[in-house]
Amino acid sequence: MFKKIKTSLVIFGLLSSCSVLFWACNKSTENDPTATGFDRKEMLRQYADNIIKPRLGALQAGVNSLQTATQVFVSQPNASNLDALQKTWVSTYQTWQSANGFNFGPAAEKGLVKGLVEEIGTFPVSVAKIENVVKNGQFNFNNFDRDARGFLAVEYLIFNQAPAEVVKQFVEKNRRDFLVAAVGNVKTRVDAVVSEWGGYQSEFVANDGTDVGSSTSAIYNEFVRNYEAIKNFKVGLPLGKRPGQVRAEPDKVESFYSGESLRFMKANLAAVESFYYGRASDGKDGVGFKGYLATVEGGNALITSTEAQLLAIKKALDAVPTNEPFAQTVVQTPSSADVLHTELQKHTRFFKSDMSSVLGIAITFLFDKPVSVWPLVTFRVVFGLMMLVSTGRFLALGWVKDHYLDAKVSFKYYGFEWVQVLPEFWMHALHYLMLAAAAGIALGAFYRLSALVFFLAFTYVQLIDLSYYLNHYYFVSLVAFLLIWLPANAHASVDVWLGRTSARAQVPAWTVNILKFQIAMVYVFAGLAKMNYDWLVLALPLKIWLPAADKIPVLGSVFKLPITPYIFSWAGMLYDTFIVFLLMYRPTRLLAYAAVLAFHIVVGILFQIGVFPLVMIGATLIFFSDEWHQKRWAWAAHALQTRNAGAGIANTPVVHYALCVYIVFQLLFPLRYLAYGGNVFWHEEGYRFSWRVMLMEKAATATFFVKDTQTGREGVVNNADFLCAHQEKQMAMQPDLVLQFAHFLKDHYQKRGMKAPAVRAEVYATLNARPSRLLIDPNADLTKITDGWAKKKWVVAN
Repeated sequence: MFKKIKTSLVIFGLLSSCSVLFWACNKSTENDPTATGFDRKEMLRQYADNIIKPRLGALQAGVNSLQTATQVFVSQPNASNLDALQKTWVSTYQTWQSANGFNFGPAAEKGLVKGLVEEIGTFPVSVAKIENVVKNGQFNFNNFDRDARGFLAVEYLIFNQAPAEVVKQFVEKNRRDFLVAAVGNVKTRVDAVVSEWGGYQSEFVANDGTDVGSSTSAIYNEFVRNYEAIKNFKVGLPLGKRPGQVRAEPDKVESFYSGESLRFMKANLAAVESFYYGRASDGKDGVGFKGYLATVEGGNALITSTEAQLLAIKKALDAVPTNEPFAQTVVQTPSSADVLHTELQKHTRFFKSDMSSVLGIAITFLFDKPVSVWPLVTFRVVFGLMMLVSTGRFLALGWVKDHYLDAKVSFKYYGFEWVQVLPEFWMHALHYLMLAAAAGIALGAFYRLSALVFFLAFTYVQLIDLSYYLNHYYFVSLVAFLLIWLPANAHASVDVWLGRTSARAQVPAWTVNILKFQIAMVYVFAGLAKMNYDWLVLALPLKIWLPAADKIPVLGSVFKLPITPYIFSWAGMLYDTFIVFLLMYRPTRLLAYAAVLAFHIVVGILFQIGVFPLVMIGATLIFFSDEWHQKRWAWAAHALQTRNAGAGIANTPVVHYALCVYIVFQLLFPLRYLAYGGNVFWHEEGYRFSWRVMLMEKAATATFFVKDTQTGREGVVNNADFLCAHQEKQMAMQPDLVLQFAHFLKDHYQKRGMKAPAVRAEVYATLNARPSRLLIDPNADLTKITDGWAKKKWVVAN
């Protein structure tokens, strides 16, 4: 029963995950509108020629006017010039509402420098940061403080008090200089985007596919992101409906100081709607997404639903009071804002889900959305320090010599037989190199090189002898590999201090989420593996292990209780299966982390598994909120600033596909045991690399017989002549290691003059305290058998 339930859960989870990943990594061909003869190039040309470039041009003209009005005001701060500047700002920012949906191509991220929307349209602004910058007179717009610049920073400067008081503020030279610099920075960004669009346009029109990286995908994702921004941030944020909010926060409306939030919201929604219709600046509809939908199956029905809900949204928007600022509405008459948010939420499925499904375009903007860099920084430092301690401990205990240099036999991973032990000097040198690389990771010093060196060195050492395999060594190798590609040195690092990379506050979401995914694989697969009869019904092997630990202070008396193994078994299964989900959910996060601490402390006391409990205690901190990490790193937030522009990571289709391949592999590879059938704990085919952590008590004795096939004489091998105690124990219970040792014995005795030795083994194994049984065929000549991925028929079924 347990096996069927577990297998069903595994298959269901796998199919669900793979379907999501397939959608994320590939375009849909089932409803590909290409078959209808629809010309996507014509649609892209319409968007480029008649919508995007004209809107950006209008924005550029508005910004030029804003700069002129700013210069007039700062040269002569008075009420009249301030009034002209305020009106120009309102007009220009309203133009921005029609141009803020093109955050791709020239306006997108360059490496990890954020796109135009983040650079000039971030809200709410930080008053404290702006005032601090004004006070210090240091206007560095290459840092990560995007909430201290852009349109909304300018708004704060010219609208924060009554006009007479604002004019008085601009007696201060630093304030005038900052206003000029802030407007100049907006102009620089906009001018650059407009300029680059001239050369980008032909590429944009030509790239008319629907896959990730195509122009169709780019404009569709920005179209949806722009709509979602209205719902989530212009309405949801001040209403207190975003994750983590517990109350309304009216001061977080888009333009709090000018009081024009509702006006800009209406302009933004109108721009989104006209983009959907393919409506040009002259009001004429061209080929747009509506026309695209009309050519595909189910498209016309979706058009009807979409336009009906758009009307409902506009009706709700018109019902919001216009005689007061939206921030005041949120406090005094929130019901109208709530209705608007509800109608916007209802429409999400039409633009975001149904439309993407019908057109075969994947949603990718959540994949690459900017998130805080600080969880990545915390992970880098914790991982680097733990690896520094682990490697130092390995050297201090003399394990380099014990595990590798003194070994007469090294058991190999299939396909890695070529990995051999280095000479003594170089083995120690390699571990000292690992120490340096771990320190480099922790400090963010020559970070990518450090991560690469650590990954190669650590993985090489683990490949030398399979008998020392542990799940957490595999986890370390995978994490080290991932860190090579992640910008974890983007802050609080020596690389930033040396100017080798730039300090950045944000990174693409996938760079953090891939580490969360990797941790989730460890826990969830470990939980699924515990859904077996022995673990849940018989409480084995905990029924064996816990009473043996009765000498441990305090806990020892608890371990002796008959009920304790059952409690621990079920608790362990539930913990592993659900802990990641509890860590991801903010209300349960602190309680879940307390469980992480308790679980790994107890495991560390019970089992000698080195620093792994500490690694997981530190690694799971990545699930805490961006704000939590940022507060812990507040001391470093401004200590290391940008010196040079860094290359960063381009969010290209190659990155997306590579991640999808990696994720699919991590989902599938641990499940390969299903192809072998039988009891995986017995035959261990597909057991390794599947996150089966501390699941069984297995022991075996292996007696090897070497026979001279020419003389017929057969002798018994003393395993201890060739293997250390650890190797002998591990070899005896693992069939592929038994086979390897048999081949070693064949080679050994051939070198001693035996012409054609045959090797057989009598291996008796016991699993979870059951009576011992034959593990492999005692009559098989193991020298005639080669290892591989095929089922091992010479292993006796349990």
